[in-house]
Amino acid sequence: MSARFRALIAALALLCAATPPALAQWTRMNGPTPPPASALAPHAGRWFMGTDYADQGDVFVSDDDGATWTDAGLPNGGVACMLSHGGTLFVGTYLGGLQRSDDAGASWTPVGAPLNSATVEAVLPVNASTLIAGVDPFFPAPLYRSDDAGATWAAIPGGPMLRCWDLAQVGGVQLAGGEDAGVYRSANGGVTWTPANVGLPASCDAQRFAVDGGTVYLAAENVGIAMAVYRSDDLGLSWTTVSADLPTSIGDQATQLVANGGALYLATDGTFGARGLYRSVDGGVHWTLLTATLPSGAPGVRALAFVDGDLVVGTFDGVFRSGDDGATWTASWQGSSGICGGQAALWTGARLLVGNDVSALTNDNVQSTADGGLTWQGATGPAATATARDFLLRDGIVYAALYGATRGVSASFDGGLSFASVGVGMASGTVLQCLHASGDALLAGDFDGLYRSEDDGATWQFQSTPGPVSDLATHDGRLYASLYPGGVAVSDDDGVSWTPVGSLPGLHVNAVASFGGSVYAALNSSTGVQRWDGSAWVGTGCPADFPDALLEVDGALVVGSAFGELYVSTDGATWDDWTANYTGGLIESLAATADDVLVASRSRGFWTRPRSDLPGATAVEAAAPTPALALGAAPNPFNPSTTLRLQLERAGHLRLDIVDVNGRRVRRLLDRAVDAGPLAVDWDGRDDAGQTVATGVYLARARTAAAGVSVKLVLLQ
Repeated sequence: MSARFRALIAALALLCAATPPALAQWTRMNGPTPPPASALAPHAGRWFMGTDYADQGDVFVSDDDGATWTDAGLPNGGVACMLSHGGTLFVGTYLGGLQRSDDAGASWTPVGAPLNSATVEAVLPVNASTLIAGVDPFFPAPLYRSDDAGATWAAIPGGPMLRCWDLAQVGGVQLAGGEDAGVYRSANGGVTWTPANVGLPASCDAQRFAVDGGTVYLAAENVGIAMAVYRSDDLGLSWTTVSADLPTSIGDQATQLVANGGALYLATDGTFGARGLYRSVDGGVHWTLLTATLPSGAPGVRALAFVDGDLVVGTFDGVFRSGDDGATWTASWQGSSGICGGQAALWTGARLLVGNDVSALTNDNVQSTADGGLTWQGATGPAATATARDFLLRDGIVYAALYGATRGVSASFDGGLSFASVGVGMASGTVLQCLHASGDALLAGDFDGLYRSEDDGATWQFQSTPGPVSDLATHDGRLYASLYPGGVAVSDDDGVSWTPVGSLPGLHVNAVASFGGSVYAALNSSTGVQRWDGSAWVGTGCPADFPDALLEVDGALVVGSAFGELYVSTDGATWDDWTANYTGGLIESLAATADDVLVASRSRGFWTRPRSDLPGATAVEAAAPTPALALGAAPNPFNPSTTLRLQLERAGHLRLDIVDVNGRRVRRLLDRAVDAGPLAVDWDGRDDAGQTVATGVYLARARTAAAGVSVKLVLLQ
């Protein structure tokens, strides 16, 4: 599925999203990455925050002045503005139009046309019943007016046409500013408007207003015109430049201009320049940067508020708070953020590893949690600067298909805390889609074909067959690949050679899975999920349009779609809607932890639902199975030798290797048939050539036809 098509599907899913019921079944996880904050507003004794990233956004609420936050249940296309007016909170969004809440954020209602789908940038209360709204649909548009406290809206006839960025009122006069339009002025509640640009550069971008008593300030700029602050003492009839020392490269977007406590605060953002929050204590003449001491540096500031005397800013890295006017900052975000976007997850048995979505992330790295999301830890090595599109756990080693600063496969020998590069033989521009193990081979699906490794990931060989691989699954000893495009292919030799499965050539298939004695394919179309009956592909009746992900868990098949739908079946023919309270939008992947089914959403983080909710699930916990293969080592650390002790559940062929941290084999200790029961093998710290290896970390890896296990060894010379 192309990035453009995914974005379209995500937008459609957002527009169709409904307010979740009070009884939640899906729960959004706490995440390591707070979403970019774009608006802050007090209302009804609570603080509300809007977020905006990758055409996605949410509203969060705090009842403790910003110490902690929870999701207020309004998924949308990104929040541009907030206004508390009377008993109503208005939220202007990019894809969801103008939304209102009359019960302190407990429920939300979109206003009627024409603002039900407009990009609302500013809302101004003129009096108790009259409001004015400005929109920015990326082209000039009218201003809108409501005379019934925001219940209904209509375009102002004969009013200005502009991409409105801000509205203000001073001394009973209304002002509107926008791109290439300068300032417009109304003295009759917004009924009629005239240009008010005396003293301003021609066709400037009038971006933000601030009112201090009878004085109004304006931040404006344009191509070739540096950002400057202007002042008007005649209700906007004329303007004078006041700023003297703003950086010439301050940025291309003023996001906030606020007068508070005798000072002016100018927040800037954009794609270049000295972004951040500036303060002036002399009426806008001289300015000081306040955000250079932020923990994340000096990012752009998009939201600004004053809470109990503290200065609070919303940035791309979340919310920060200062009690000393910017001298020091602390992170205010401690709530249910979820990661901005997720595309891969893996439960290792001890930790949950996640990879962010590259189109909706704030931190481009692999993260993990061992406490259900209360605390998170970033991986080191190549995974510190790249995200993961997929994970694979094999013999105690975690493999990650990295995308970003580093591409290809990396391996972790400590459960995902640190990664080392493997994957010699992969092109630097490789975009891997999936990882899988089949027999002695590791496989990595690529947009152009398939990579295979027969030495545990140390080296890889590329082959163009079977085509662009989006997913891999094993069923009844055979390897199946979903192709994007190309239908489904099958291999009987661990991915060396392939043949088509049925008549799906040319179709795009997102995922493939083994379930209930059959192979299932998720087609990138409204035909949904298909099942291979041994001679043909047949429909399953799954209602999901454009299914993206398949997961077999606890005797059930879970399906996630690009429209944010979730369905589950125990027989592959009848389906239960499992979407209730999930508002994460487009689903990238599904995974299972010890207790939960997990959804990775494109732009709203990770969501969990108990596995006990699956159809037919029992509350009786099954007894832990006896491990088919166990491995330990003592002494460890060691010098000069250690004893590897194995326990085999059944007789069979056993291979025991020592590998280094890059996955390269150092010594093969055993490769033969063995009996069931205990087994002890010594390693003297030498390689296959009989040479003593260097001090360091190694891995003992044992594998049978049914199981694999590994243990970390530390050699001290």
